[in-house]
Amino acid sequence: MTILAGIFSPGGWTAQDQQLADEIRTHISRTDSDVREQFFDGTLFACKVDIGAYGEPAWHDDEAWFATLTGRPLLGGADRRSDLRSLCGPDPGRVIAAGGHGVFCALVYDKAARQLRLLTDPLGLRPFYVCEQAGRWLFSTSLRVIAALSIDLTLDLDGVSEVATLGYFLLDHTPYGEVRGAAPGACWTLDSSGLQRASYLPWQDLNGEPLGLEEGAAAVHAAFEAALTAGLAGGDGRALIINPAKT
Repeated sequence: MTILAGIFSPGGWTAQDQQLADEIRTHISRTDSDVREQFFDGTLFACKVDIGAYGEPAWHDDEAWFATLTGRPLLGGADRRSDLRSLCGPDPGRVIAAGGHGVFCALVYDKAARQLRLLTDPLGLRPFYVCEQAGRWLFSTSLRVIAALSIDLTLDLDGVSEVATLGYFLLDHTPYGEVRGAAPGACWTLDSSGLQRASYLPWQDLNGEPLGLEEGAAAVHAAFEAALTAGLAGGDGRALIINPAKT
């Protein structure tokens, strides 16, 4: 599985930050030969190991923005890189809410503002885990990576009980009191003022007028067809799958 992890240190890079960055490079993959893609600017360190399921890794780095993905948001672009470029702006959550269909985690970093955004897909199938440590923030799409670092973590009995009995965590719980998990549809912003949690999908605002049976069925079918179209490559295979859906 593709894994993304890193450190956001708005107070300035320290020797301890560097030690943790070295540990992330080590623990992000159990295979030494795996390629570690890396970004570093003195505030943000990001490291990713990509298994290549989507071809070229999703990695965008220009003068103003750095962004990367695990998975794919399926925003209608030709590839993941075009999807990624569309997220580079002041409100990436709005872009996803307007047309995203896929399963993903996204990182979008405004270099000038030193502002980091971490986003999850609407169902939270690929979560982010975040841990505050003495003015720095550690993040990873794999809880294993954070747990392997040389930091003090305390057991959260609520989180342990939840995953042991239910098979999943409630709210933002994890097995560790210092580590929080991002909810579905999360857009968490990190900057010099700290962490601001928000959702780009305010479910309470999605309540519209009730639809009749036929109108509702047509709307569901149209949404399904749009998601199916976005998720499939072109060619005969796509036509064979989509055409029966229209019958």
